[in-house]
Amino acid sequence: MQISRSIYSVVQMVDTAAECGLSTRACLAGSNIEPEQLLQLESQIYPQQEFAVIANIVRELPQVPALGLRMAARFHMPVYGVLTFAMCSCATAGDAIDLGLSYHELSFTLVEKHQQVIGNDLVFTFGDRHIPPPLRQIIVERDMFALPRVMDEVFSRQMPKRKVRFAFSAPPHAKLYSELLGLEPEFDAPAHQIVVDAGFRKIPMPQANAATLRHCQAQLQAIVARHKTWGGTSGRVRDMLLRHPAMGPDMEAVAAELRMTSRNLRRMLEAENTSFREIADEVRQTLAEELLGLGKFSVKDVAARLGYSEVSSFTNAFKRWTGRAPRDWRSGQR
Repeated sequence: MQISRSIYSVVQMVDTAAECGLSTRACLAGSNIEPEQLLQLESQIYPQQEFAVIANIVRELPQVPALGLRMAARFHMPVYGVLTFAMCSCATAGDAIDLGLSYHELSFTLVEKHQQVIGNDLVFTFGDRHIPPPLRQIIVERDMFALPRVMDEVFSRQMPKRKVRFAFSAPPHAKLYSELLGLEPEFDAPAHQIVVDAGFRKIPMPQANAATLRHCQAQLQAIVARHKTWGGTSGRVRDMLLRHPAMGPDMEAVAAELRMTSRNLRRMLEAENTSFREIADEVRQTLAEELLGLGKFSVKDVAARLGYSEVSSFTNAFKRWTGRAPRDWRSGQR
């Protein structure tokens, strides 16, 4: 079973590479990501595809220093979508941290994240063993500098960092680490870690709201469930609709892409106890909620991105999925 993830981080990396003179197609070579998908933030990809993009950038831009830091500077709070609203609605910073870690599948990071309270220290440890060795440093660099940046925006204050440790040796641009962190990091450490004052967990969140939190958690559970893609024909259909959401519920087009007739596709999906309509609705609802949750797109924009020619058709479909109109649903999230 694979968990799909937002294309957001790939968009930021491709934009960073473009600033350094690398073309979009060179970044995406061999990743099975099409350039037009970068314009559709509802697109879903897999970690292996993101690894392929990062590998291309590292290989093509060896002369550019601190690529990971350049990438980290582009990340901001909206990357978390509905998860942002949930974390902001928690009672304390500690509750928000716990919630964010429990929904790590919806984060932009590729490192594994764990926390532990040791005396007066809250220690965040970041694992990279699942990341291809040649890519570990740039990904750790990106995630460990971007994550505190995003969290500072969520908490509306800076996390009180005491120590930052990296398991690799000091890079040539280590001076930038100190400037960005505001302290001297440790290199060649046993693990990648950020240490903050454990008292930070007790700080109340300024927008705490129990009702909003319960609502957001229900949405998060549904999103995670729909991000899980199984094998078989239904998995292939989900994957195709996630990567090309504007295709809409066009069974003939999807069947043609899968090199089968629509009749055979229908029969194979029935054997897996599902239907094309159910999968298409599941994917569209997932993407619609994530786009509306970002707050960057109008209802009309979301409808168009999901292949609806009329806003009214999208509104009716969204009411069928959630029982609420898109604008009402988004207001409830906020």
